[in-house]
Amino acid sequence: MSVARQMLLSVSVTRSHKHNISKLDDCRRVQSAVAVDLDKFRGHLYVLDSGYDNVKCQPKIIVYDLKTYKCIQSVELGGLNGSGLATLMVDARPFKGETKVYVGDARGGHITVFDPNRSVWYTVALRIQNRSRAIIQNYYGPEVDQEVPAECIAVSKRRSSVYLTSRRSHDLYTASFKDLRNLTSYITPSIKNGDVLPVGLRVRWEGVKLGVSGGFYADIQGGLNYVFTRDFVAVRLSMMTGGVPVSAEDHQVLLQSHNLLPAVTKIFTDNMNYRHVWALNAMPNSENRHLVKINTL
Repeated sequence: MSVARQMLLSVSVTRSHKHNISKLDDCRRVQSAVAVDLDKFRGHLYVLDSGYDNVKCQPKIIVYDLKTYKCIQSVELGGLNGSGLATLMVDARPFKGETKVYVGDARGGHITVFDPNRSVWYTVALRIQNRSRAIIQNYYGPEVDQEVPAECIAVSKRRSSVYLTSRRSHDLYTASFKDLRNLTSYITPSIKNGDVLPVGLRVRWEGVKLGVSGGFYADIQGGLNYVFTRDFVAVRLSMMTGGVPVSAEDHQVLLQSHNLLPAVTKIFTDNMNYRHVWALNAMPNSENRHLVKINTL
């Protein structure tokens, strides 16, 4: 059972304290939870379900109300390959009354966006602005640049940046968070599930990470946190401005330990003051825990 599914089952308890156990091949329920995120303003838990066999049960996004412990929304992502789904991130904007959910998967070149207010999902194409360090002017087209990885997505509101990478890729890309919000805030009623927006999102290649990574999180001070899986080391990358490619010197080592970081799948923060950064392992570490604190800001 995946860690995400364990987290889901821990909160999927009815008021009568009976567990809402998932049943394989029952497409109304969660088949394989691969990512979760919380809209803390509304108390809604979003679950990315990769489905079952990609035919019997389609991948979907399920929303639970944590006040009532009930499922309040479920939308199938028909047409997406559930086996590649990896990331789900909630962008709640309470002052505008908007919520957008960004989904990343192993296929490159696009971000899937779910609008829970309208129960519609669509994709935004990613276009490289500086291919081979040459500035590309027509980077707003809707065509997909497959080489841009979007399996792992992290957002820094402090820097208004979206960071993109893959667990297998060394490359790191960025996009403007403001641009992404603008693209997804003015959607016409004609947009249907699975459509590609007519305008793409420009991205920049920023350089390479230390190597293959696990976990991907932007903290409140704008640092990018991930685990260099080969050496079991948690690092914090300080992004430099001015177009200078990322280098090893830009990284701060937070924790290096095979015993404490055996299989990191997610990095996140607490919801109190956002200053404690944690790594979540897919298996218990040497302290028989899934969680380990890697930094205090």
